[in-house]
Amino acid sequence: MVGTWLGTIFTAVGLIAVFSQLRLVLLDLQQSKKSLLARSTGKWVALIPQKGMPQQGLVERVAPGFLGFVQRAYLDGIKIYITQDHRPMAGTSGWSNLFAHCGIQPSELIKHGGPNARVFPAVTGRLGSGAPRLADLVFENGRVFYGFSQNEFMALLIICGFCPADFLVSGGTASTKFLGCLQLANYENFSQLARFDAHEGCRDIAEDKERYINEVPIQTCIDYAIGVLRTAQRGEHNIIIPAHMSSSAAEQSDLACWTTRPRAAQLNEIRYTLEQLVSVSGADILKYSVETKEDIDYECSTMDQISPGNNFGRAKTHETLIVAHALAALKPWGLLPDLPLHFVQAFKPLLAPFVGSHSQTVKVLQDHMCKLNLRPLDGWDSIEQQAMGLGQIGDILGDHFSGSGSPCRNYYKSMNMVFNAYQICVDD
Repeated sequence: MVGTWLGTIFTAVGLIAVFSQLRLVLLDLQQSKKSLLARSTGKWVALIPQKGMPQQGLVERVAPGFLGFVQRAYLDGIKIYITQDHRPMAGTSGWSNLFAHCGIQPSELIKHGGPNARVFPAVTGRLGSGAPRLADLVFENGRVFYGFSQNEFMALLIICGFCPADFLVSGGTASTKFLGCLQLANYENFSQLARFDAHEGCRDIAEDKERYINEVPIQTCIDYAIGVLRTAQRGEHNIIIPAHMSSSAAEQSDLACWTTRPRAAQLNEIRYTLEQLVSVSGADILKYSVETKEDIDYECSTMDQISPGNNFGRAKTHETLIVAHALAALKPWGLLPDLPLHFVQAFKPLLAPFVGSHSQTVKVLQDHMCKLNLRPLDGWDSIEQQAMGLGQIGDILGDHFSGSGSPCRNYYKSMNMVFNAYQICVDD
């Protein structure tokens, strides 16, 4: 009898010990899983739900999506701060690295793209806002893949300085730009896998330095990519859309792209693209080519204020003011945006009278920098050294910005320094 009881007690103790060991093993596995997720996603591990996630496989609509963030950034005129330098909070995954380089914080994605957020519909007639579409996640051997819809991915490419036209809808393709190399390949049916490899300079910056940070206005970035300029109110319009014309038609006049009304097909394409990228209604774009009495009154009264007693006539007045608004609306920043070819060709004759040759332009800027004895940006020993660096600007298209610095960024920041010294606002 005593032996039976002792056997029962020892068996119970043994089972408790086994359960304790199993519990420790499960805790170790759980901690190991968390560690692997954090290693893969870095600071963006906050996007991954803490419970119910598998070791392997696809989980649909579970993480904060990108659309909510990009719509809010577009509507509110939010800027992001892009750098080539490695930001330590990123994980090993390409998507967390890309978000880190662009300064897109997990808190912003959760706030504007999470389950409690609201996204405005682009479809005219629907009232109110709704919950955004959440992103899919794929778990694979401790790695995490973040899902973008096709339109979300296109918006991300534009914001990061990549050209969507460089990427195929199916098959493999790659593009190298300012931030690094982005590769795209088929993954499964109806999906593709993107891989981002950053250039990664030798610096792990503990804090962002002015020299290495580039402000990118998301709204302007997307507007330029679809061929739209936001302007001050002019009559019933606050946008300008240069017409997409054939080469032969454009050659008839340097200003033909500005004075010709865009066709309905071009306007409808812009409307559709805007709605797809940021879910913002583009219904007003379809009315762009309709001239109203308010438009005519605005142009006539404005020209009378600028040149009293003029006899320009309607056509010349419209041409003068549309060009003036277009030049005033052009907003520069330190990185090359994705621009449609007809958009670039439309601006070439407008800017040509003000732009000298490459060497002349750089020398004028260098002379002003040294003459004003400006304080150099961090990383330069003297203003003379920074000015000399401008002379090393190479072939933008050939070099792919893969060196230690961006020619556009260096020029833009130096230009701003000179303008600020003369109390000139670049936006003006």
